[in-house]
Amino acid sequence: RSSEAPEGAKRPGVLQPSGAFERLLTSALTDNDPNIRITALRAARQLWQQKQPEKLREVIEKIAFGDSPAFRREVAIAMRFDPKLANRWNVWSSTHDGKDRWFIEALGIGAGDHWGTIREAFEHTDQGDRDYAKGGVDRMWRFRDGKTAVELANLLTNPDRQKLLSEYSNKKPLDLLRALQLLSYHHREEVSAAALTIFLKADAETALAATALLDRNAITSNPEAKARLDSLLKPVVGKREFVALVEKLNLTGFEKELLDFISANPNAPESVNAARLIAANRDGALRFLKDADAKSAKALIPALGRVSDRAAVAVMNQHFWPEKREDVRRVLIDALALSGEGGRAILKWQAEGKLPSELKDQAALALSRSTDAGVRNEAAKALPLPAAQGLANFPKLPELMQMKGDAAKGQAMFTQAGCVACHRVKGQFIDFGPDLTQIGAKLSKDGLFTAILYPSAAIEHSFVGLNVTTKEGQTVMGFTVSETDTDLTIKMAGGATTTVKMSSLVKKEELKDSLMPPGLAGAIGPQGLADLVAWLQTLK
Repeated sequence: RSSEAPEGAKRPGVLQPSGAFERLLTSALTDNDPNIRITALRAARQLWQQKQPEKLREVIEKIAFGDSPAFRREVAIAMRFDPKLANRWNVWSSTHDGKDRWFIEALGIGAGDHWGTIREAFEHTDQGDRDYAKGGVDRMWRFRDGKTAVELANLLTNPDRQKLLSEYSNKKPLDLLRALQLLSYHHREEVSAAALTIFLKADAETALAATALLDRNAITSNPEAKARLDSLLKPVVGKREFVALVEKLNLTGFEKELLDFISANPNAPESVNAARLIAANRDGALRFLKDADAKSAKALIPALGRVSDRAAVAVMNQHFWPEKREDVRRVLIDALALSGEGGRAILKWQAEGKLPSELKDQAALALSRSTDAGVRNEAAKALPLPAAQGLANFPKLPELMQMKGDAAKGQAMFTQAGCVACHRVKGQFIDFGPDLTQIGAKLSKDGLFTAILYPSAAIEHSFVGLNVTTKEGQTVMGFTVSETDTDLTIKMAGGATTTVKMSSLVKKEELKDSLMPPGLAGAIGPQGLADLVAWLQTLK
């Protein structure tokens, strides 16, 4: 210290380095050991950064490039609070070899909020084609100023720049789009303009990916962009990307293409989104179902059932009454029964005496398989299963174990009993309940019988049911997919997911009983159950 404090006085809080100490510090900054150099630089920052930044600046400007990655990163970070080191930042960053990602991040930290000054110094350097020198693209990838958006768009649309990009950097187009996305937090307008340029001029794959950075109106309000979209959509119609694009850009007029996708991919998760998009326009969906042939209607309706939201249930509910084709009406019953809201609609028809008599048995069977225990219990009173399918005189487990099952018939029973609405097998059917692809290797014969007869006896932790009610009166039942402080995402029967805001929750209840209905065995009968178990045993 410069002097000892008198007795009883406060001790000085700031070190006053002597000339000898400064000489020691200067010597340490050139030591062969990088750990010594790092320690010296940190000491210099503590001593001079606040009170004498010019001294720290002088130290940093004299530091020679070394071969220690750790020390190079330390130097980059030390520039953070001094905009007058912008030129030194550029010189130091030019040594980047394109491989040390941590050095790039340290440079980003070191730049602080001085990107404008750094950009100005960067543009006045004379390095030839400096943007594309080895590692240069990686440096620009970490820039956080508005002009970088223009440069990234130029990289992705200018053939000469693309050639240099492939020659000097391992960055791919999607990496540069990611850089644009990071820029959007502080330079939204510049990023939107750059994304539109990329969409209009880049190759097809990059242009489609750039739509993730565009507002929905950016394309629909631009005739050139609309024409470009039409040309880009043609190769992806019928593919999963097509559904994602229609959803992201809120495109209309593609109901036929969405239905074709659903027909070709009935069990794909994207088919649920496709059906949700169709149902979002209720009047359009109703007109579509009215004019569709039976095959098209029977493809769309199960997908609507898997959506399970109010819009989809409303479309099915409203279409049921003008629909005259009995086979389509039967598909509607099964689809409505997939959700609690749809099941309650069927029960309301029954209570009002509107449910057609020829469909009551099917409705009873469909509702007995509902994942909503309240719907199952009410249906058991209002629409009991036919006596022949009930559990009266049903064999006990020892007798069932002695029955001989037919695996071929059991495979057909798996579909007939509606198991395909909840379980995947070898990549097919709906991903809601446990995947049964290897169930024959996991459960013994008696274990399979028990799991079907008593589904609530042993529920896997990840398949504990959840029932939530929102302030808007919506009831959602299913399995928790993810939960944060703000959002709760639930997978519903049919495989669709929905996100509920935690702030809108009124009730959140874990269910004691399994979402798998307990009446399956009674619905398919003893022999049907034996056949089903025989087939499940083969799944190994």
